[in-house]
Amino acid sequence: MLNETERSGVLSPKSISQSNIVMVGFPKCGTTALIRELAARPEVDLLLGPGGTPEVAWPIIQSHEEKEGYFSSGRVRAHKFTAYVYNENALHYLAELRERRFVLCIRDPRSALISWHNMHRTIARNGKTPTHFAWKERDFYADCSISDYYERFAKKRLRYNIYFENLTRVVTGSRLLVVSQERMSLNVGAIAKVCSEFALGMPPTVDTVEVSSTAAERYVSYAERSDEVLAPWLGAELVETYAALMRATKQSNAHTLL
Repeated sequence: MLNETERSGVLSPKSISQSNIVMVGFPKCGTTALIRELAARPEVDLLLGPGGTPEVAWPIIQSHEEKEGYFSSGRVRAHKFTAYVYNENALHYLAELRERRFVLCIRDPRSALISWHNMHRTIARNGKTPTHFAWKERDFYADCSISDYYERFAKKRLRYNIYFENLTRVVTGSRLLVVSQERMSLNVGAIAKVCSEFALGMPPTVDTVEVSSTAAERYVSYAERSDEVLAPWLGAELVETYAALMRATKQSNAHTLL
Protein backbone atom coordinates (compact mmCIF):
# COMPACT_ATOMS: atom_id res chain seq x y z
CA MET A 1 0.00 0.00 0.00
CA LEU A 2 1.32 3.45 -0.88
CA ASN A 3 2.09 5.94 1.88
CA GLU A 4 0.94 9.56 1.86
CA THR A 5 4.22 10.82 0.40
CA GLU A 6 4.06 8.37 -2.49
CA ARG A 7 0.48 9.43 -3.23
CA SER A 8 1.31 13.12 -3.25
CA GLY A 9 2.85 15.29 -5.95
CA VAL A 10 2.83 13.62 -9.34
CA LEU A 11 0.01 11.25 -8.37
CA SER A 12 -2.35 13.99 -7.20
CA PRO A 13 -4.76 15.29 -9.85
CA LYS A 14 -6.02 18.84 -9.85
CA SER A 15 -9.06 19.60 -7.75
CA ILE A 16 -11.88 19.29 -10.29
CA SER A 17 -15.54 19.67 -9.46
CA GLN A 18 -16.93 17.41 -12.17
CA SER A 19 -15.60 14.51 -14.22
CA ASN A 20 -17.09 11.72 -16.29
CA ILE A 21 -14.19 9.39 -16.98
CA VAL A 22 -14.69 5.65 -17.38
CA MET A 23 -11.97 3.06 -16.77
CA VAL A 24 -12.38 -0.48 -18.11
CA GLY A 25 -10.39 -3.71 -17.60
CA PHE A 26 -9.48 -6.97 -17.10
CA PRO A 27 -7.72 -8.26 -20.23
CA LYS A 28 -9.72 -10.41 -22.70
CA CYS A 29 -13.00 -9.50 -21.00
CA GLY A 30 -14.62 -7.35 -23.69
CA THR A 31 -12.97 -4.06 -22.82
CA THR A 32 -12.16 -3.14 -26.44
CA ALA A 33 -15.68 -3.93 -27.64
CA LEU A 34 -17.17 -1.84 -24.85
CA ILE A 35 -14.90 1.16 -25.35
CA ARG A 36 -15.65 1.16 -29.09
CA GLU A 37 -19.37 1.19 -28.38
CA LEU A 38 -18.88 4.00 -25.89
CA ALA A 39 -16.88 5.98 -28.45
CA ALA A 40 -19.74 5.69 -30.95
CA ARG A 41 -22.12 7.48 -28.60
CA PRO A 42 -22.54 11.21 -29.31
CA GLU A 43 -22.00 12.28 -25.68
CA VAL A 44 -18.65 10.47 -25.35
CA ASP A 45 -15.12 11.68 -26.10
CA LEU A 46 -12.66 8.80 -26.34
CA LEU A 47 -9.08 9.52 -25.36
CA LEU A 48 -6.64 7.63 -27.61
CA GLY A 49 -3.03 6.69 -27.08
CA PRO A 50 -0.09 6.95 -29.50
CA GLY A 51 -0.97 5.81 -33.01
CA GLY A 52 -4.69 5.93 -32.28
CA THR A 53 -4.74 2.92 -29.97
CA PRO A 54 -7.63 2.78 -27.49
CA GLU A 55 -5.21 1.47 -24.85
CA VAL A 56 -4.07 4.55 -22.93
CA ALA A 57 -1.42 4.37 -20.21
CA TRP A 58 -2.27 6.34 -17.06
CA PRO A 59 0.62 8.88 -17.36
CA ILE A 60 -0.97 9.99 -20.65
CA ILE A 61 -4.27 10.44 -18.79
CA GLN A 62 -2.45 12.56 -16.23
CA SER A 63 -0.86 14.78 -18.87
CA HIS A 64 -4.26 15.45 -20.47
CA GLU A 65 -5.94 16.15 -17.15
CA GLU A 66 -3.38 18.79 -16.33
CA LYS A 67 -4.40 20.81 -19.40
CA GLU A 68 -6.61 23.83 -18.79
CA GLY A 69 -10.25 23.22 -19.68
CA TYR A 70 -9.90 19.46 -20.14
CA PHE A 71 -13.00 18.74 -18.04
CA SER A 72 -15.09 21.71 -19.16
CA SER A 73 -16.89 20.14 -22.12
CA GLY A 74 -19.56 18.40 -20.03
CA ARG A 75 -19.09 15.29 -22.16
CA VAL A 76 -18.16 11.80 -21.02
CA ARG A 77 -14.40 11.40 -21.13
CA ALA A 78 -13.77 7.69 -21.69
CA HIS A 79 -10.51 5.81 -21.81
CA LYS A 80 -9.24 2.23 -21.51
CA PHE A 81 -6.20 0.65 -19.99
CA THR A 82 -6.66 -2.89 -18.70
CA ALA A 83 -3.40 -2.86 -16.74
CA TYR A 84 -4.89 -0.29 -14.32
CA VAL A 85 -6.23 -3.14 -12.25
CA TYR A 86 -2.69 -4.48 -11.79
CA ASN A 87 -1.10 -1.09 -11.04
CA GLU A 88 -1.59 0.38 -7.57
CA ASN A 89 0.03 3.71 -8.49
CA ALA A 90 -2.42 4.15 -11.36
CA LEU A 91 -5.41 3.23 -9.20
CA HIS A 92 -4.49 5.74 -6.53
CA TYR A 93 -4.05 8.52 -9.07
CA LEU A 94 -7.36 7.75 -10.76
CA ALA A 95 -9.30 7.27 -7.53
CA GLU A 96 -8.18 10.57 -6.01
CA LEU A 97 -10.50 12.34 -8.43
CA ARG A 98 -13.66 11.71 -6.40
CA GLU A 99 -16.08 12.16 -9.29
CA ARG A 100 -14.36 9.54 -11.42
CA ARG A 101 -16.33 6.35 -11.96
CA PHE A 102 -14.90 2.99 -12.88
CA VAL A 103 -16.17 0.20 -15.13
CA LEU A 104 -14.48 -3.15 -14.55
CA CYS A 105 -15.03 -5.85 -17.19
CA ILE A 106 -14.80 -9.42 -15.95
CA ARG A 107 -15.29 -12.86 -17.49
CA ASP A 108 -15.23 -16.50 -16.58
CA PRO A 109 -11.45 -16.93 -16.31
CA ARG A 110 -11.62 -20.24 -18.18
CA SER A 111 -12.82 -18.40 -21.27
CA ALA A 112 -10.39 -15.53 -20.71
CA LEU A 113 -7.50 -18.01 -20.51
CA ILE A 114 -8.45 -19.74 -23.78
CA SER A 115 -8.80 -16.39 -25.55
CA TRP A 116 -5.54 -15.01 -24.14
CA HIS A 117 -3.61 -18.16 -25.04
CA ASN A 118 -4.92 -17.98 -28.60
CA MET A 119 -4.01 -14.30 -28.94
CA HIS A 120 -0.42 -14.77 -27.79
CA ARG A 121 -0.03 -17.93 -29.87
CA THR A 122 -1.18 -15.99 -32.95
CA ILE A 123 1.23 -13.13 -32.21
CA ALA A 124 4.09 -15.60 -31.76
CA ARG A 125 3.32 -17.26 -35.10
CA ASN A 126 2.53 -14.40 -37.47
CA GLY A 127 5.31 -11.94 -36.61
CA LYS A 128 3.13 -8.88 -37.23
CA THR A 129 4.02 -7.41 -33.83
CA PRO A 130 7.80 -7.84 -33.57
CA THR A 131 8.05 -5.80 -30.36
CA HIS A 132 5.57 -8.02 -28.49
CA PHE A 133 6.97 -10.34 -25.83
CA ALA A 134 5.13 -13.33 -27.34
CA TRP A 135 7.00 -12.85 -30.64
CA LYS A 136 10.30 -12.33 -28.88
CA GLU A 137 9.71 -15.56 -26.95
CA ARG A 138 8.03 -17.37 -29.82
CA ASP A 139 9.88 -20.63 -29.17
CA PHE A 140 7.56 -20.98 -26.17
CA TYR A 141 4.39 -19.05 -27.03
CA ALA A 142 3.91 -20.37 -30.59
CA ASP A 143 3.18 -23.93 -29.50
CA CYS A 144 2.81 -24.05 -25.71
CA SER A 145 -0.09 -25.93 -24.15
CA ILE A 146 -2.71 -23.95 -22.28
CA SER A 147 -1.55 -25.49 -19.00
CA ASP A 148 2.07 -24.44 -19.60
CA TYR A 149 0.91 -20.99 -20.73
CA TYR A 150 -1.15 -20.64 -17.57
CA GLU A 151 1.76 -21.53 -15.31
CA ARG A 152 4.26 -19.28 -17.08
CA PHE A 153 2.17 -16.21 -17.89
CA ALA A 154 -1.49 -16.16 -16.88
CA LYS A 155 -1.80 -17.70 -13.42
CA LYS A 156 -1.06 -14.61 -11.35
CA ARG A 157 -2.94 -12.29 -13.74
CA LEU A 158 -6.10 -14.40 -13.61
CA ARG A 159 -6.42 -14.11 -9.83
CA TYR A 160 -9.37 -11.81 -10.40
CA ASN A 161 -10.61 -11.95 -6.81
CA ILE A 162 -7.30 -10.69 -5.42
CA TYR A 163 -7.06 -7.78 -7.85
CA PHE A 164 -10.72 -6.95 -7.33
CA GLU A 165 -10.19 -6.75 -3.58
CA ASN A 166 -7.17 -4.50 -4.17
CA LEU A 167 -9.30 -2.28 -6.42
CA THR A 168 -12.11 -1.95 -3.90
CA ARG A 169 -9.67 -0.89 -1.21
CA VAL A 170 -9.05 2.16 -3.37
CA VAL A 171 -12.43 2.65 -5.12
CA THR A 172 -15.71 2.59 -3.19
CA GLY A 173 -18.54 0.41 -4.44
CA SER A 174 -20.75 3.36 -5.38
CA ARG A 175 -18.15 4.45 -7.95
CA LEU A 176 -17.66 0.99 -9.47
CA LEU A 177 -19.70 -0.85 -12.10
CA VAL A 178 -18.75 -4.49 -12.72
CA VAL A 179 -19.73 -5.80 -16.17
CA SER A 180 -19.39 -9.40 -17.33
CA GLN A 181 -18.30 -10.19 -20.88
CA GLU A 182 -21.04 -12.81 -20.98
CA ARG A 183 -23.71 -10.17 -20.31
CA MET A 184 -22.03 -7.70 -22.64
CA SER A 185 -22.07 -10.20 -25.51
CA LEU A 186 -25.88 -10.22 -25.44
CA ASN A 187 -26.11 -6.54 -26.35
CA VAL A 188 -22.94 -4.48 -26.07
CA GLY A 189 -24.72 -1.33 -27.27
CA ALA A 190 -27.19 -1.47 -24.40
CA ILE A 191 -24.35 -2.05 -21.93
CA ALA A 192 -22.45 0.93 -23.36
CA LYS A 193 -25.54 3.11 -22.83
CA VAL A 194 -25.74 2.05 -19.17
CA CYS A 195 -22.00 2.74 -18.74
CA SER A 196 -22.35 6.19 -20.26
CA GLU A 197 -25.23 7.02 -17.92
CA PHE A 198 -23.23 5.67 -14.99
CA ALA A 199 -20.30 7.91 -15.96
CA LEU A 200 -22.67 10.87 -15.80
CA GLY A 201 -23.70 9.95 -12.27
CA MET A 202 -26.79 7.82 -12.90
CA PRO A 203 -26.50 4.45 -11.12
CA PRO A 204 -27.90 1.44 -12.98
CA THR A 205 -31.51 0.64 -12.17
CA VAL A 206 -33.53 -2.51 -12.72
CA ASP A 207 -34.91 -1.04 -15.93
CA THR A 208 -31.54 -0.15 -17.42
CA VAL A 209 -29.78 -3.31 -16.26
CA GLU A 210 -32.28 -5.64 -17.87
CA VAL A 211 -31.12 -5.73 -21.49
CA SER A 212 -32.11 -8.17 -24.18
CA SER A 213 -30.87 -9.08 -27.62
CA THR A 214 -31.87 -10.96 -30.73
CA ALA A 215 -29.76 -13.94 -31.72
CA ALA A 216 -28.31 -11.92 -34.60
CA GLU A 217 -26.93 -9.30 -32.21
CA ARG A 218 -25.18 -11.74 -29.93
CA TYR A 219 -21.39 -11.84 -30.22
CA VAL A 220 -19.92 -15.35 -30.16
CA SER A 221 -16.39 -15.21 -28.76
CA TYR A 222 -13.35 -17.20 -29.82
CA ALA A 223 -13.42 -19.08 -26.52
CA GLU A 224 -16.98 -20.25 -27.22
CA ARG A 225 -16.01 -21.43 -30.71
CA SER A 226 -12.78 -23.08 -29.63
CA ASP A 227 -12.49 -26.82 -29.10
CA GLU A 228 -9.72 -26.36 -26.52
CA VAL A 229 -10.27 -28.37 -23.35
CA LEU A 230 -8.70 -27.36 -20.05
CA ALA A 231 -7.06 -29.91 -17.82
CA PRO A 232 -9.47 -30.86 -14.98
CA TRP A 233 -7.19 -29.40 -12.29
CA LEU A 234 -6.91 -26.13 -14.19
CA GLY A 235 -10.62 -25.84 -14.83
CA ALA A 236 -11.38 -26.50 -11.17
CA GLU A 237 -8.83 -23.88 -10.04
CA LEU A 238 -10.37 -21.22 -12.28
CA VAL A 239 -13.92 -22.11 -11.26
CA GLU A 240 -12.93 -21.44 -7.65
CA THR A 241 -11.24 -18.16 -8.66
CA TYR A 242 -14.43 -16.98 -10.34
CA ALA A 243 -16.57 -18.03 -7.39
CA ALA A 244 -14.27 -16.05 -5.09
CA LEU A 245 -14.63 -13.03 -7.40
CA MET A 246 -18.41 -13.29 -7.29
CA ARG A 247 -18.33 -13.42 -3.49
CA ALA A 248 -16.04 -10.39 -3.34
CA THR A 249 -18.24 -8.49 -5.81
CA LYS A 250 -21.36 -9.14 -3.75
CA GLN A 251 -19.63 -8.03 -0.54
CA SER A 252 -18.31 -4.83 -2.15
CA ASN A 253 -21.71 -3.25 -2.89
CA ALA A 254 -20.47 -2.40 -6.38
CA HIS A 255 -23.04 -1.92 -9.14
CA THR A 256 -23.21 -4.96 -11.41
CA LEU A 257 -24.23 -6.03 -14.90
CA LEU A 258 -23.59 -9.79 -14.65
